[in-house]
Amino acid sequence: MALALHHIHTGQLTDAEQLLRGLVDTDIPAITRQNVFRNLTLVLLRQERWDDALGVAESSAADWPDDPVRVMNVCYATARLGDAEGFEAHARRLVAIQAREQHPRVSTWIDEELPRLADVLGLSRESLDNAIASARTERAPNGKTDED
Repeated sequence: MALALHHIHTGQLTDAEQLLRGLVDTDIPAITRQNVFRNLTLVLLRQERWDDALGVAESSAADWPDDPVRVMNVCYATARLGDAEGFEAHARRLVAIQAREQHPRVSTWIDEELPRLADVLGLSRESLDNAIASARTERAPNGKTDED
């Protein structure tokens, strides 16, 4: 994993992808496996392989449905693929996750990157704000809302 991260940070994305793909089906701890999927998705996004990145991120959804990094990657890929409906659905999911768990990095990403991605899709700021507002008031599994 450390070597794959080195390759990512030095721009050797093909080498990083090979290493990470080799780890996908190995018997490794869950947190390491989650990081493999996160970083493999990142490598594919950096290569502008939007469909592949989306496929990897979605393939890990069953194991980590509320992983904010996974959902951020899905938002990025769906925006680049021109999938406004998918983008809005995942943006709402990300906001709902953030409302429950409060990750500072995710909050910044929601405030800064979601509007940029909405612009890529040609979505109005009002449309994005409405999606975010609806996610903040959706009921969590415990029956509470962000406003409770």
